[in-house]
Amino acid sequence: MLNPSPHSRFLFTLVTVCQFACVSSFAAQTVPITVHLSPFQEHLNLSGTIQPFESVEVNSKWGGLVKKIPVTVGSTVKKGDLLAEVEVTYLKAGAQFFESRIDFLKSQLDQAITDEKLVKSQQQRTRHLASQQIVSKVEEEKGNMRFLEMGVARLRAEKDLNDTKRALASLEEKLRGANYYAPMDGVVTELVVDPKQLMGSFNLLGNQ
Repeated sequence: MLNPSPHSRFLFTLVTVCQFACVSSFAAQTVPITVHLSPFQEHLNLSGTIQPFESVEVNSKWGGLVKKIPVTVGSTVKKGDLLAEVEVTYLKAGAQFFESRIDFLKSQLDQAITDEKLVKSQQQRTRHLASQQIVSKVEEEKGNMRFLEMGVARLRAEKDLNDTKRALASLEEKLRGANYYAPMDGVVTELVVDPKQLMGSFNLLGNQ
């Protein structure tokens, strides 16, 4: 005797009724029926409260003026999305200073390269004249020293330019660190600052 499970009982009931109908209509004929057992999917309607899997506080490394908050409570964000743009006045002023100095150092380097090429040409000419004893060896040595001085000036200009570029990159990194970014995918659940508000270092922006 078959003892169907609760999930398959309904299928067996249908099969039994069908067999009975077939026997009543065709008493002398047997009709084979194939039965396939499969589980039913159960759906439950429940009420409850959804709790966040993880909640984090978002802080800034640098103090400054909050310029823009492109999100609101309930906004869905991806990791790295901008939550608030903060302007740090002294960092911005420093970046502007280094940008202008980079332009100045670039022009200095261009001039140093031009001077070095000119002195090299003069050095080669002096060497040629010295080989023909038209000018003295002293003049030749002066030309060599002048060429070395121009090379040192060019190297110094290159170093100053590269150092200033690195200083600017460091400031720009700090400026990016002053902004608030989403540390993970999630939903903004709280904001504790407003646009145009002055923030201190490591102030709390809100929760995600």
